[in-house]
Amino acid sequence: MKYWKQGFYDEPVEGGVEITDERWLELIDGQAAGMLITEDEQGSPVLTEYVNSVPVPTYEQRVQQSIRERYSVDDELAILRQRDTKPDEFAAYYEYAEQCKAQAKKQMQL
Repeated sequence: MKYWKQGFYDEPVEGGVEITDERWLELIDGQAAGMLITEDEQGSPVLTEYVNSVPVPTYEQRVQQSIRERYSVDDELAILRQRDTKPDEFAAYYEYAEQCKAQAKKQMQL
């Protein structure tokens, strides 16, 4: 016999659930196959499908990430503050930002 309380134990633990060695092997095999061991409402261990919860970047996040590959936040702010005194720098930044927007739209198939 094994015991479960947010993990496996060989000895009884307070609030733990007793499981058979066969069930323990099923759970271990499922975990080795990529499933997660979670608990049901009674606190018993169950296998659940692993769901990749990495969020997909939004359009705005993709654009910002692309811009950051070339311009730091400080650089971007300096260019925006000096756009009237350094129009060539601003034009280059603006053109690159538009390219980043087009690339993000293409990636997201918008």
